[in-house]
Amino acid sequence: MAHRKHSKKDKPGKNGRHRDENRRDGRPPRKQPQSPRPQNAPPPKFDLQQALEQTRQKMDAWRLQAMQPPTPRPGLDPWQEQACNILHEGGSVVVDAPTSAGKTRVVESFFAAHIHKPGFRAAYTTPVKSLSNDKVRELRALFGSENVGIATGDIKENLNAPIVVATLESYRNSLLGTEPDLGRTLVVFDEYHYLQDPGRGSAWEEALILTPPSCQVLMLSASVANAEEICSWMSTMRGRPCELVRTTHRPVPLANLVFYQNHWILADQLPGRLFEKPDAGKGSHGGRPDRAPQPEDTALLAKSIAQSELTPCIMYAGRRIACERLAVAVARQLPPLPVEDSQKIGEALQKIHGEVRALSFMSHDLRRAIQTYGVAWHHSGLAAPVRIAIEQLLKNGLLRFCTATMGLSLGINFSVRSTMITDYDRPGDQGFEPYAPSDVLQMLGRAGRRGRDAIGYSLWPAPDYFGRMGATSREACTSRLRKDPTTFLGLVGRGFGLRAIEVFYEKSFLAFRDRKADVSIIQSGDVQDHLSDHKLPCRSPVEEVVKFWTEDDNGGAGKALCHGCRHRRKCHPYMEDRAASSRLAHMHLHLHAIRALDETEKLTSFGSVARYFPQAGGMYIARRIADGTLQGENLGRFAQLMGAFSLARYKEPRVSDSYRFPFKMDEIDEEMRELYPLELFEDTYDLSTGRRGRPGSRHGGQRQHRGEHDWETAPIRDLNPAGAYIVYRWMSGIRWDELVKEVATEGFGAGDIMNVLFRVATYLQSLGQAGITGVSPLATELRKEILREPLSLNPPSS
Repeated sequence: MAHRKHSKKDKPGKNGRHRDENRRDGRPPRKQPQSPRPQNAPPPKFDLQQALEQTRQKMDAWRLQAMQPPTPRPGLDPWQEQACNILHEGGSVVVDAPTSAGKTRVVESFFAAHIHKPGFRAAYTTPVKSLSNDKVRELRALFGSENVGIATGDIKENLNAPIVVATLESYRNSLLGTEPDLGRTLVVFDEYHYLQDPGRGSAWEEALILTPPSCQVLMLSASVANAEEICSWMSTMRGRPCELVRTTHRPVPLANLVFYQNHWILADQLPGRLFEKPDAGKGSHGGRPDRAPQPEDTALLAKSIAQSELTPCIMYAGRRIACERLAVAVARQLPPLPVEDSQKIGEALQKIHGEVRALSFMSHDLRRAIQTYGVAWHHSGLAAPVRIAIEQLLKNGLLRFCTATMGLSLGINFSVRSTMITDYDRPGDQGFEPYAPSDVLQMLGRAGRRGRDAIGYSLWPAPDYFGRMGATSREACTSRLRKDPTTFLGLVGRGFGLRAIEVFYEKSFLAFRDRKADVSIIQSGDVQDHLSDHKLPCRSPVEEVVKFWTEDDNGGAGKALCHGCRHRRKCHPYMEDRAASSRLAHMHLHLHAIRALDETEKLTSFGSVARYFPQAGGMYIARRIADGTLQGENLGRFAQLMGAFSLARYKEPRVSDSYRFPFKMDEIDEEMRELYPLELFEDTYDLSTGRRGRPGSRHGGQRQHRGEHDWETAPIRDLNPAGAYIVYRWMSGIRWDELVKEVATEGFGAGDIMNVLFRVATYLQSLGQAGITGVSPLATELRKEILREPLSLNPPSS
């Protein structure tokens, strides 16, 4: 590819190149400083009528602008053409563009130009399965079903197609050899800001590192403030230039409307003092409390939203029950739809029903709200076919209001004019937590329909809301890389030696950002150099020292070579220090301690199985396979255990009093703490419940030196016998409607039941791929039984 010269103003980041159509340095234009108001001058008097008039004039102008015939698009926007040209030349690209700017058009244009060329094989990765399913429908409509496959945790279809849409984890697993190899020449990473997701960001980083340098990469996001740094890292890590293409132009700009004194007023027409964040618990400006109002109170705004021609509107709520209550209350504020609009929705529902039987799983109340009032609610507690139906109605502009949890903000292009965030926080892994800046930007970014609106609206129920979130800006993407056991074992299984594994982590975004990050592993040569002795009596110092520590803890007979070794007093403290300074070295010691690696640094029989099970409790299941406890004849019993590992402990579906979980919880708990010591696996435990001290360990979880608190009281987060009951009843052949009636509660819906069963299906898929004689074929058959209707009614095609 021809080298492009850069001026000083266009200087790229380290090893990365940067193109910007707006400003040469890639940043938005600087705002001119305003002259400060005299210190003692009184604030200007607010004129409500003037603010209303200014708001009315601007909104009228935007309505007139939207009524004008749309200007024909000549093709790709300049920045889209730049990105495509780089891809055509064989390069890799990081695209930084606002939501709705047209990032997907880059992908579609490049696919269209190359799909029929021999050897073209592209993967389109997404953060969640629902977005994968939606993307498959779009791409199959464009390029034909025969040219688009899918690879998610529970669906593998047409993997030899030129284009395969995959969840990020499925793509990562294919690179580790635990799922079918996709063999791609181009990989698209959509919504790559998930790199900083605490729970899943590590998988994104691993996937980027494992993607071969010969493979082109296209990364897309609207929410990353340090795209230059990402681009520089990619160039350095892959040894090939990665170019940044950025636009700050949003085709449909966003305007902020604040509800104040019973009117919707543009935020720039209101005095800034209204947006000052109140002291905790005191409220401000009309006595509003610090806590978000009840859904029924927020719903009172629906009539004014509709009358102001601000629909379709998505109203985001952090909790499912608030989402449903809000939708019901909104419907009460609205007149019924005109007959012709209701008929259009009915026809659309019938069409979707023909594809996924959505109406069979939709409650009467939800269907009535949709078809009578044009109001729906959407959250993960709904059955997948129902969520698909609501998403399709929203994409086609047939709903007036949709109340939804944050999951509806991911990637799917909806046809809405406005969005509103109705509360301040959402449930997180350790309790309720405020919306992250990327969450806020994703939710607000759904508003504005290109070709239909001149402006999109961010609606704020009160000045407090705008004061809290209205000025949200993008945040820098950070590394969330974990030292994961299945990744380590997967790399060993792919033939990586210890030094190659170190290099893998040295390539990480974590190491790129923090040059002092210790990603070293204790190798025999390191120990020899430290001891100044290159003829040690043991083949693997790590194996022997772990064996010695284990014998010491268990009062063993002393078979470790360390007992008679003259280096012991100097060697063992060195091992402890290295494990304390390097989490990777600590994980390496732990994998020896649980016998996943042997003295030659190869996989044991247990390690060979464990690498296939990244799920919660996966190493426990792998050990039962390796020791022969899990057999074909008791697979159904262990499927119940997989169900228990598939449900968070705080979930409370109904369970029959007569059901008996076929395992001893105390034995599982004890062994899980051995396999997943807290100092290496904090995410395995619910630390909001147990008292967390500062546990220390000189090796992989075999000896803990506790702090002043008993951290062992922290319960395992994903271990709930109620999940086992769901699997038990489903395997008994119960009908879906009967199962939902039996176990669903107000806080645990059909979607939650599906989620448990889908997660069990991924366990069974892992078991099928592990190639266990006498077990894997039966696991594949049981998986098919688990995925019967309605779980099979989640087709990606349209």
